Amino acid sequence: PGAALAIVKDTTMTWVQGYGVANLSTGLKTNGETIFRLASVSKGFAALLAAKLVDQGLLHWNDPVIKYIPDFALNPISETPKMTVTQVLSHSLGLPYHSYTNLVEEGMSLSNIIPLFKTVPLNLVPGQRYAYQNAAFAMIEKILEQASGGIPFSSLLKKELIQPFKLQRLSFTYEEMLRDSNAAAPHKRDSINHYRQVPLSTKYYNV
Repeated sequence: PGAALAIVKDTTMTWVQGYGVANLSTGLKTNGETIFRLASVSKGFAALLAAKLVDQGLLHWNDPVIKYIPDFALNPISETPKMTVTQVLSHSLGLPYHSYTNLVEEGMSLSNIIPLFKTVPLNLVPGQRYAYQNAAFAMIEKILEQASGGIPFSSLLKKELIQPFKLQRLSFTYEEMLRDSNAAAPHKRDSINHYRQVPLSTKYYNV
């Protein structure tokens, strides 16, 4: 299995090169146009999108989460009104590390996960301590949709980031990965020098 390398200097792409193969079964070579699963790099795109809405005056960093997600609550409930957009993006809501990532991996929808946060006792000082999150971070999707007046998250990405920056090879959906003829397939290592291709998983595409 291969990788693609890009070097950017002063906003200019100075080097783009693929190494190895994108698909062991077909022998497809990795190149500068190969797409890979975006995975948690998507968090950076979500944060940049939030910043764009802040610049437009549609959102403020210190807006409370419950302004946009009324059924959001924490344990203890007294902490709920204090939680802000900034704390969602900085993984500092006070929740235990990876709260409900297991439900993301099981394919549960974000709408069904959000009400469950009130069942998890906070174990860190909110706003002051960092603990990496997937499900809680994904609430930014709902926040941005509400702040924009109901524009779907995927449409916001296209309007504010993909089209203006001409990101023609950006893929952030399961369907796009499946139908792209130059997509890197997932592989699993069975031993030190032996890899095999595995099916593309739907995990994490639900948030």
